Amino acid sequence: MSNLWDLETVADTVRSYAWIARTALTRRKAANPTGRRHLLLLAWLFPPKISGGIYRPAALARYAAERGWRVTVVCAPEPPESTAAGRYMLEYVGNGARIVRMQPPTLRPSWKLFPRVDGGFLDALQTFDVALSATSDSMPGVIVATGPPFHNFVAARYLGRSTGIPYVLDYRDEWTECPFSFVKRGNADRRYERACLRHASRVVFTTASQLEHQAAAFGELERSKCSVIPNGWEPNDLAAPTSDMALAPATFRLAFVGTLGDHTLPATFLATMEALIGRDARLRRELRLTFVGQKSPRAREHLAAFPCQEVIEQIDQVSKPDALHVMRTADALLVINDEALHRYVPGKVYEYLAMETPILVYGSGGEVADLVRRFEAGCVVTAGDAAGLERALRSLPRLRGASLKKGVKEWLSEQTRKELSFRFVDLLEDVIEDGMVNSRQAEPRALDMA
Repeated sequence: MSNLWDLETVADTVRSYAWIARTALTRRKAANPTGRRHLLLLAWLFPPKISGGIYRPAALARYAAERGWRVTVVCAPEPPESTAAGRYMLEYVGNGARIVRMQPPTLRPSWKLFPRVDGGFLDALQTFDVALSATSDSMPGVIVATGPPFHNFVAARYLGRSTGIPYVLDYRDEWTECPFSFVKRGNADRRYERACLRHASRVVFTTASQLEHQAAAFGELERSKCSVIPNGWEPNDLAAPTSDMALAPATFRLAFVGTLGDHTLPATFLATMEALIGRDARLRRELRLTFVGQKSPRAREHLAAFPCQEVIEQIDQVSKPDALHVMRTADALLVINDEALHRYVPGKVYEYLAMETPILVYGSGGEVADLVRRFEAGCVVTAGDAAGLERALRSLPRLRGASLKKGVKEWLSEQTRKELSFRFVDLLEDVIEDGMVNSRQAEPRALDMA
């Protein structure tokens, strides 16, 4: 059986390299005038799948269509079962976008002898094939690849070479510079990231600190083609029906709403809280730590290990009305601001600010701490500082509603997903106007694996 498996691996490796060569040599006529306002969006994560990565591409698809663009989305297969939250987000996208769902490739080449990138190199080739087929009637005027996963960037690179169509890279998170384990780096990621950056027409980041870090890490990245378009929030969600969700009673509720993943593990926060409870037994009776949303296995282990279980309230993923209900009614909202998150602003932070509920940032420094300090919307506590946490818990109730007096309302109005998606569409129109199609047609046609 092992010999047969080895032969199958060798055969799949040969077929996979032949696929790369065929992709690199493919040429297709560039966009025609009728396809000028046609966006090809490569987004593996897309509704009805629910994850933190779906909201930005879903908003771009919705609002580009609202601006009169034709939108074709190439994404992952539908999940076996969709949730109410997933169906809600699919309705949010609307009927303006054509959604093409690709199936994963079946070849299994050698792990050591074949290039590996985040998301899968064969997935990049499959995305290339599906995208060309899906747009055969009208080639797009511009391509947007959003990651992670970052095989979409590799697919965009090949599509740009093949068609002469300009492509835009949308870094929802960082690729080879990502501090989190959910980006799976292989033996070829750095090389392909450099190639993708070198030939991209525009590169978009969600924060200024991400842009600065990337520019320092990659000499290929020209600042003139970089933009910052934040994640933003959806005010229409605030019009969701009122929730009748029942929560455990509490004198003071500190709530974390969102995904509690391996990049936001609560162990250090809980250790500091344990030390504080040890100093003030009253907190056992009055404090409630409510964690709402998906939780990684490690996060669940950390919560289960907390010795003061009577303080912990765990709630799985809930509907948007229920999530907003928790945000509105909590006495304070928790952000676990690990040092690895310093270049990031999680999407929930915008909703936290919109709720007018005081925010506790556990961990100093970074984009989130700067926002909360800027609007005086809460307290920032250094990780491990039990005395600072005690002071924050005492002062947070006095801050409810204070953020409205510090300009956050006007700032939030400029950070809606609609406004930011329109800004993205403006950028795409600039790319087309810049005549990037002709410059890409002049790119060398020699076989280039990257």
